[in-house]
Amino acid sequence: MSAFEKPQIISHIQKSLNYTVFDCKWMPCSAKFVTMGNFARGTGVIQLYEIQQGDLKLLREIEKAKPIKCGTFGATSLQQRYLATGDFAGNLHIWNLEAPEVPVYSVKGHKEIINTIDGVGGLGIGEGAPEIVTGSRDGTVKVWDPRQKDDPVANMEPMQGENKRDCWTVAFGNAYNQEERVVCAGYDNGDIKLFDLRNMSLRWETNIKNGVCSLEFDRKDISMNKLVATSLEGKFHVFDMRTQHPTKGFASVSEKAHKSTVWQVRHLPQNREVFLTAGGAGSLHLWKYEYPIQRSKKDSEGVEMGVAGSVSLLQNVTLSTQPVSSLDWSPDKRGLCICSSFDQMLIIMAGEGINEDYPVEIHEYLSTFENSIGAVDEMLKTMMSVSRNELLQKERIRVYMNRVKEITDKKKAGKLDRGAASRFVKNALWEPKPKNASKVANKGKSKN
Repeated sequence: MSAFEKPQIISHIQKSLNYTVFDCKWMPCSAKFVTMGNFARGTGVIQLYEIQQGDLKLLREIEKAKPIKCGTFGATSLQQRYLATGDFAGNLHIWNLEAPEVPVYSVKGHKEIINTIDGVGGLGIGEGAPEIVTGSRDGTVKVWDPRQKDDPVANMEPMQGENKRDCWTVAFGNAYNQEERVVCAGYDNGDIKLFDLRNMSLRWETNIKNGVCSLEFDRKDISMNKLVATSLEGKFHVFDMRTQHPTKGFASVSEKAHKSTVWQVRHLPQNREVFLTAGGAGSLHLWKYEYPIQRSKKDSEGVEMGVAGSVSLLQNVTLSTQPVSSLDWSPDKRGLCICSSFDQMLIIMAGEGINEDYPVEIHEYLSTFENSIGAVDEMLKTMMSVSRNELLQKERIRVYMNRVKEITDKKKAGKLDRGAASRFVKNALWEPKPKNASKVANKGKSKN
């Protein structure tokens, strides 16, 4: 692929802010987005922006008592589009941005700062109840149903005697029907834990040696397919989540992505094989995952195990000298992305030349279709290899042969004797005369 064919990451709008931004999220079905963070005076802030004629317009600024660390629209409906946030005091709030004075839902979720939040079951994404998951410095991961007050519907905390680890990132997945749902959590010591919410059990765990900064499934609303985890040391790991081996777990591929911490990973909503990573040196890298020929194989004992694919770098760009703290793709406009950095900059970018892809599930059908097109292509090439004059000559010969056939068929047909035919028809139409016809005729003559 040449430099001209590669997707381009182009910065369109940059805006300097007067506060530290920790998170930013697009508001679904709109050209609006929110930013969340804290003022230097120690209070929290939510700003609502809209893109208008190539520029940013601040629609609303909401100041709150505590700094706001993270937010999600994932558990709300498209009609309401409520924003759920986690703050430095461990509070979970849900806000109606049209009337943000008092939260529509509020709970003291954790004893310490809520580092991370995710939502599912809203926006038409994922089956089942609308739920919010929060991860905290207090070492717990909790799942909340906004319809249920005060208490979480699930609480994943360290076992008795187990060291408390700071949870930095959480992600919902596997929400493809009413029963199934998982939460994946990453911790400061490199632990990754997959919790099965249907069975309320720990399904799988591993360690990537360094703190887990960000986790994301490629899609929440399908059977688990891929999971990307980023780390403090500049690496990311892509796990194939379709086949779980009893002892080896999920197959994975690792890549050294940045020279410093990889703070965020986000999959392109319109093509789950493409994802963006944000680095500690202010850089963004755009990657594509390539599936292996076979996604599973049998080990020496005949047990199924996964096969990891490969990743390739599509493009990279440096936006800032400070870490890119958050980023989010627009769910509605393909290639449109917002990110923020710790130098208090807000950047709107467009990924141009990022083609929309198709789900891997229909790859076999498309391959068959491609083979059929190939066969037709070979036939066309054969036809096109014949000159136009030769084709016209063959066409004229075909016309002449059809005419000769018509003449031959006419000669073979029996000849019609018109006189005999006329007599035959006349006889066929003859009717016998009445018996007294001659007497009537003679009687008439005698009167004359």
